[in-house]
Amino acid sequence: MPLMAIEFSIAGALRGAGDTRYPMMVTLFSIGISRVIAPLILLQMQLDVIWLFYTTLLDYLIKSSLIMARFRSKKWLAKSHKSRI
Repeated sequence: MPLMAIEFSIAGALRGAGDTRYPMMVTLFSIGISRVIAPLILLQMQLDVIWLFYTTLLDYLIKSSLIMARFRSKKWLAKSHKSRI
C-alpha cells in the first residue's frame, strides 16, 4: 500500500504542477514491463499463477521509484514555471 500511495499522490502532484507527460510515460513503461513482458516470462517458465499477482507489486515498485526520482530531481519545476507564462 505505501507504494500505491506514493504513486497516486506524487504523480498527482506532478500532473497538477503541469508535468503531465512524465507520469504518463512512466505508466506506459510500467504496464509494458509488469503487465506484458513479466507475465509472458512467468508463463514460459510455467510458474504458479500466484507469481502473476506479484507483477502488481512490480508495477507499483517501478512507478513509485520513477515518479519519486522525478519529484526529487526537481525537473518538474521547470514545467510548472512554463505553464504559468
